[in-house]
This record gives sequence, C-alpha cells and structure tokens, in this order.
Amino acid sequence: MRSDKHKRLVLPGPVEVRPEILDAQAQWMIGHRSAAFADLFARLQGNLKQVFLTQYRVFISGSSGTGLWEGASRNCIRDDRKALHLTGGAFSERWA
Repeated sequence: MRSDKHKRLVLPGPVEVRPEILDAQAQWMIGHRSAAFADLFARLQGNLKQVFLTQYRVFISGSSGTGLWEGASRNCIRDDRKALHLTGGAFSERWA
C-alpha cells in the first residue's frame, strides 16, 4: 500500500533530496590518488562482481557515455584499420 505523504518524482528536474544524502554531499571529497579512494574502488569492484554475477573484472569509469565510446573505439580498433560508425540519433552522430 502506498502512502500519499511521500510522492516520488521520476523525471529530470528539481527533485526532493533526502536529508542523509544532502549530509553526505557536504562531506569533504577524497582524492582520486589517495589510499581511501583505492580502498573504495577495490570494494566497488568486488561488490559489482557480485551484483553482475561475474568473476571477471568490472570496469568503472568516471566519464560520460561519450568518453566510454571513445575509450572503446581507441582500444578495440587498431590505428591502421578503419571503423564503420552507424548513426541513430544525436549521441551517435558525434562519431559520424
């Protein structure tokens, strides 16, 4: 049964943010080269393996989807080869 006291907005734009989330965002950020980050990253790797039910490495990227596409293209296609990029919308047209 759903309560009408709390409404959930499931679309882009201004949304309600729970107080504990706001408090967490007020904490000092850890550096990406720190031991704390290395520990967090290692825990994420292990937890995501469990989430995705895999024994293989899970790749985490702090970039946008475009950054991931760039990384995949750069690392999967040799420099002396050509690639065919098909477009199907605004995001894929960045590669045309």
